[in-house]
Amino acid sequence: MRPGPMQPPMGAPRPAPRADMLRRNAERLQREQADRGEIQRLLTGYSGNEADEAALEKFFTELAVETGALPPFNVIVTALQSSGNADPIEVGNQVRLHYRRARSRQAPIPVAVG
Repeated sequence: MRPGPMQPPMGAPRPAPRADMLRRNAERLQREQADRGEIQRLLTGYSGNEADEAALEKFFTELAVETGALPPFNVIVTALQSSGNADPIEVGNQVRLHYRRARSRQAPIPVAVG
């Protein structure tokens, strides 16, 4: 029996229901907003001045120049915490370290000769 025009072929994965997609998207946006708030709080703590929207955008611009592209907010939060200050150069260094650690390779296994 062949599948009809509206039926997916047997064994083909079913597309995720729209409600699931919308829920995942809403959760992602909530995480990004929480991370953005944490970045703003950290910048305020390190600089001693209230980090308003303009200061946040200036920091993001400088960090994007330093790293080549703006990293995900969760990576920025980790890098800010690791650097202990709001200097885009030092935060950029921490971002690069984050990605190096994430891609660490397994040490090669020595081969016995003889």
